[in-house]
Amino acid sequence: MSEETGRASFILSNEMREYFEKIGISKSGKGDSKTGYFPTNIHPFYLSMIMGIAKKKMAAPTEMKKDMVDEWVSDARTYEEELDGLGFYLHCKSLGLVKDEADNRILDEMKGFFEGEVKYTNEGYQLMNKYAQGGFKIIMDRIPDTRDLADWLSIYLSILEE
Repeated sequence: MSEETGRASFILSNEMREYFEKIGISKSGKGDSKTGYFPTNIHPFYLSMIMGIAKKKMAAPTEMKKDMVDEWVSDARTYEEELDGLGFYLHCKSLGLVKDEADNRILDEMKGFFEGEVKYTNEGYQLMNKYAQGGFKIIMDRIPDTRDLADWLSIYLSILEE
């Protein structure tokens, strides 16, 4: 079972985890940032995913040694519906269904994207993981050495606005 198609969770690859731990993740208690840490691993994941979506960049996720959550947690849960909707919209757009006003094709696709109220199918996770890895590649290229969270967020936002 490959990471890309078989994991029913978000993927924060080893490379991503190592990069963001240098800034700091509260859970680990380590990091170089003087202005704060990411509250959990899900925060850098969804920031990477948003970057990938904004810049239309996808990449196959790479290896992940440690487990990652399979649902939006911490403050990210506040935006769960928006994140779910964004992911599903991108899925439908990739299938050419966004302008489709006919039949139940979109409802049928929901069954192939979501699994229950909180979780996604492997296909749903795969789409979001690809955007997160693609966004991370942009982050690595554009923000390679910044270790302070406030500086990092400032650069991140300027890249999003380009």
